[in-house]
Amino acid sequence: MAEERHAQRFGAVAMLKGFITIKQLIMAIKIQVEGEVQRGEHKLLGEILIEMGVMDESQITEVIKILQRI
Repeated sequence: MAEERHAQRFGAVAMLKGFITIKQLIMAIKIQVEGEVQRGEHKLLGEILIEMGVMDESQITEVIKILQRI
C-alpha cells in the first residue's frame, strides 16, 4: 500500500512539473499493474515512463528529489 501511495505521488509530481500528461500516467500505471498481475514483476513507475519514452533520467531524478523533501 505504501508503494501505491508513492507511485501516486510520483505521478502527481511528474504531472505538476509538466513532464507527463494524465493519459501517460494512466498508461504507465496500467503497464505496472499488468506486469504485477501477469508476470509477478514490479517495475517502478519511473522506469516504465523511461521505457515509454516520455521521461528521461534527469526528470526522474528531479521528481525523486522533490519527493524526498516532502
